Amino acid sequence: VRLFRRGQYFIKDDDGVVGEFRNYDNVEDFDDFIKSSKESAVVLQDVAMAGDSSWIVIRDDSYVASKGVDEALTKQIADFYHQQQQRKRIRDLEIEDYQMGELEDHTEALERGGRE
Repeated sequence: VRLFRRGQYFIKDDDGVVGEFRNYDNVEDFDDFIKSSKESAVVLQDVAMAGDSSWIVIRDDSYVASKGVDEALTKQIADFYHQQQQRKRIRDLEIEDYQMGELEDHTEALERGGRE
């Protein structure tokens, strides 16, 4: 649950995402973004809104920041997601290598069993 100024809120639970942002200045792009995210089944994890109407939406594997968000902050977030994506790629390759090794071991055992 996130509560913002002027009655705005963002709630995420097992049933989905609900938010109210109508009284926020210059938030049309944000409302459109939230609606399109719901329609495309993008999972929103969190929302942060600043007093100047800038906002950041955090998703599982990406983020979206409006104009006005500090460049140093968006760089840190982008770096974080880049590092996480690299870690995931490496882990996926390790799992694939392991599974291929298991398959090769199984195939060799079957071949040896057929010769005995």
